[in-house]
Amino acid sequence: MLHTLTVSCQTPFPYPVKLLLIGLFDTEGKGIETVIENQCTKVWGERSSFDIVSSRKYPFPVRLVAMWVSAAEQCCYRADFSIDTQRAEAIINEHKCLTSELRMEYLTIGIAPFGGVAVWLSSYEESLLLNWEKAIQISQNNQIGRDRVVTICQELFSTYYEAQSSLANNGLPSQNLFERRMTKYDYRFVALEEYYDGQDWRAYSDEDLYYDDLDLDSIYVLRLDGTLDKRAGFELLNYHHAGVPSRISVKWHSGKAQYSAYFWLELLGSMRMFERFFIIDSLRPADLLLRLDSRAQRYELALSRAGEQTISSFNDEAYQAIVFRDGREFYRTPNYNQPDGAWVW
Repeated sequence: MLHTLTVSCQTPFPYPVKLLLIGLFDTEGKGIETVIENQCTKVWGERSSFDIVSSRKYPFPVRLVAMWVSAAEQCCYRADFSIDTQRAEAIINEHKCLTSELRMEYLTIGIAPFGGVAVWLSSYEESLLLNWEKAIQISQNNQIGRDRVVTICQELFSTYYEAQSSLANNGLPSQNLFERRMTKYDYRFVALEEYYDGQDWRAYSDEDLYYDDLDLDSIYVLRLDGTLDKRAGFELLNYHHAGVPSRISVKWHSGKAQYSAYFWLELLGSMRMFERFFIIDSLRPADLLLRLDSRAQRYELALSRAGEQTISSFNDEAYQAIVFRDGREFYRTPNYNQPDGAWVW
């Protein structure tokens, strides 16, 4: 089956790489196209603006071969693996009759530090992870030469000078950071109709005079593994296997008021919350609680399990949030430091 695919390659800031070779191959071993450039972006999984296929139709690639120089690590890697084509074909077919914003026509290749390689299939509204693989570090003496590696790294840092400064101040991430980012868990989102009494969260009763139904309008999520879900439905309210959220957008109405809340989750704090919660019981799915009390101006995130009393709340430093009521800013957490308009995504 032939598809119209737009293919791009990206690396997360501040870890730029120079692609020496990257090829996509069909079932007959024929090369589909060769990428010669990539972009260093600040959002893992974000499509770069460099497209290698945009108008012609091609069979979906079954194999990816790549070689690159990592400026941050001053070394070379080589990857060669099969893409999960069967799953990709099924996803594309499910979406082909939908609007252009929902068609899965974008293939993004992500290169992480220490040889991690991700492949995402996406539309404007949704992104799914097809592969997460590990490349092999290769000998520079046999493949490219140490002097050329040094030159390439210097050229990369002259282009991405902010990356060099960031690495000088912060160094490389831990070797398992991206492995942790790409870990998936079974959970669902739950918006609770509760109120905060100044010390704890409590459920409304039928006798509460100030109780207004909380009616969800939408939930969007961007995850640490680079996947995205901005679909109009409420699939996120069902249990699903997915990465840890990095950004959450929630819109709801209560009484006559319209609300929208935007959460930014701190990288290490959010990963630790999920790791610690699931290490106790990795088999049972979790509820990611959205605790939204506009009367008390209290907005929190927590993890729990259906039928259990124990709730693990995210601490105040684990996320930032801003809330709008009827289009005007209504509340922001004390630690909020996002730039203006950061909630538009």
